[in-house]
Amino acid sequence: MRFDSWGAFYHSDLQSLWLLLIVPSLFFLYVILITRRHPAGTARARFLRRWALAFALLAIVDPIATGPLAGALGLSGVALTAWIFVFVWLGDFRVLLLYFAEGGSAPDLRAAARRAARLTCLVPLATGALYAPVWLGFAEAPSQVLWLVYELLFCALALALRARAAAPAMRAILLFVFAYYALWAAADVWILCGVDAGWGLRVLPNQLYYGVFVPFAWWRLGSRG
Repeated sequence: MRFDSWGAFYHSDLQSLWLLLIVPSLFFLYVILITRRHPAGTARARFLRRWALAFALLAIVDPIATGPLAGALGLSGVALTAWIFVFVWLGDFRVLLLYFAEGGSAPDLRAAARRAARLTCLVPLATGALYAPVWLGFAEAPSQVLWLVYELLFCALALALRARAAAPAMRAILLFVFAYYALWAAADVWILCGVDAGWGLRVLPNQLYYGVFVPFAWWRLGSRG
């Protein structure tokens, strides 16, 4: 299979679907296997396993739902953007749930989930407010600008939370999150400048986000605490 540009490769099913499914699928099966062989003993261990299973499954469902399923449903324009934002929200929620559950001073898991859900809304709302002139027809901008604004805002949020995190594991996780958002932002700047290699650069943060993040967080919190 050959592609005449990075953009063609990026938008192909090979990159946007099949390559994104490999790592989360293997990790999902791995967690199921060790859960059957070695049941978790503590409440924290049980939470981390449930978190890993839930969000590894999300990483599998996401590219299917926002790719082939969205196409089958005929989603486009604002409807497609809104559908994609549902999964973006869930992808950010997984980070903030860990932050509040592990060291965000939440008294229990339910409180951590509530705090995470509220904070997860901050970046989408701020992005919507900044992009509103385009939606209202007062300004023109490529759709890639919407994602660039979102990426830069979440970079700032990840760094702010990292500065407040006491545990080295959580600081490493938030730095990882900053890294994939910063790579996305850098790629989108290239794309907006007309550089085709920006699509190639975008492949890396896609893999970090879909495939590597959950195993990385699991390893840091499970074995490094």
